[in-house]
Amino acid sequence: MNDTEIIEKAKALLGDKVIEITNPAVRRIFMGVAPAHLLEAVRVLKEALEFTYISTISGVDLGESLEILYHFANHY
Repeated sequence: MNDTEIIEKAKALLGDKVIEITNPAVRRIFMGVAPAHLLEAVRVLKEALEFTYISTISGVDLGESLEILYHFANHY
């Protein structure tokens, strides 16, 4: 499955739960979801898109809030 197919499938499965999704480089897909939808998004990534490996969890201090980044990998 290529990047475009992954993005289209994620959009189809998560619908309006996806706040934003970008593809800045090959094999780099950034997807934003609200905290309330995080578990469902992770389930979709794992079960439907086969992203079975979480490589890193990092945080960004934005001053007034924190942003948590989850880095997933698959076998493609």
